[in-house]
Amino acid sequence: MSKTKVLASRVEPELYQEIEMQANKRGLTIAQYIRELLYSYHYPTEEIVSRLEENKYRIDSSIENAKEYFEKLIAYSKSLEVAMRDFQKKVEGGAIQFPLRERELQGEQ
Repeated sequence: MSKTKVLASRVEPELYQEIEMQANKRGLTIAQYIRELLYSYHYPTEEIVSRLEENKYRIDSSIENAKEYFEKLIAYSKSLEVAMRDFQKKVEGGAIQFPLRERELQGEQ
């Protein structure tokens, strides 16, 4: 049987504290927790693969929903642009401009 090897790495104090906290939550030593992280990354379990696939599906769905929303916003923006050009032509053509209600109220004062 081959002997296991020891790994050592320096990390920032904040990262160490986070690792320590996560290990304690699971009732593991820091070494056990780090070993689990390494194994789960290098040898992913079915559960991890399943979660990744689920997350990818959610992200893809969110992107599709966002695309639909943006397409609606772009269409709305284009329709406003057409309306603004139409109003500008009317103003330039000397269309009768009716006073706004605020102007009417100011005139009464």
